[in-house]
Amino acid sequence: MSSDPNAPDGTHPTSPSVRNAPVHPQQQLVIQQDLKVPPNGFATASLVFGIIGVAMVFWAWIPFLGIAAAALGFPFALTAVVTGHTGRRCARDLDGLGKRAALTGTILGWATMGVIVLSYGFWSAVSSGVFR
Repeated sequence: MSSDPNAPDGTHPTSPSVRNAPVHPQQQLVIQQDLKVPPNGFATASLVFGIIGVAMVFWAWIPFLGIAAAALGFPFALTAVVTGHTGRRCARDLDGLGKRAALTGTILGWATMGVIVLSYGFWSAVSSGVFR
């Protein structure tokens, strides 16, 4: 060991050396992402198409507009029923996510189709003169 205080061997008490350096634990950056459950798109679509179908069939009892409104409401009702049943099947796989929306859309779709059948029957009877 040298007695020179400016010696480059790292033995001087104020010089940095590997042995005398304080040990700092490394900090770890932990990034935590919330896992998002995939949405049940079929349930949402069923609810939307069911509401549109009901809105279209609301006009089914108005003369001359009723048959056109019922005809326009039928594709929405049919889509609500099909996507509602599919959405309920997907809800089983997603632990119940969207179950109520799918059920509501299915019910609205079937109710819309029931009103369409009744309005076609009503307007057919009116046009054939049954109520004279």
